[in-house]
Amino acid sequence: MGREIEGGNVEMNEIQMPCVLSIQTGINEPRYVGIRGIRKVASVEIPVQTASDLGVSPDSVGSAGAKVKRMDYFVPDLGEGAEILEGSTEEIIDKLIELLKAQGGLK
Repeated sequence: MGREIEGGNVEMNEIQMPCVLSIQTGINEPRYVGIRGIRKVASVEIPVQTASDLGVSPDSVGSAGAKVKRMDYFVPDLGEGAEILEGSTEEIIDKLIELLKAQGGLK
């Protein structure tokens, strides 16, 4: 598993399973363009190019050239030992700590 740290460097970690991971809430907040930026690019024409314009076979791009095809999307059933924690954030945290202590993950 890796994470980006200061200066664009990437820190790689090895984690034994099972594990609990969390991500800070602001990790992926979008940045909005100001009105000046919107006006600046409003009249810029975006060129459209086909696969043949780029010298690429049309059979090698898009869904025809995809090496992986999505067959289905679904939420899996809860497996053995899986549990969805519900409640307020504080209640979920308390329950998670109890579960981790019971399983020997916290002492």
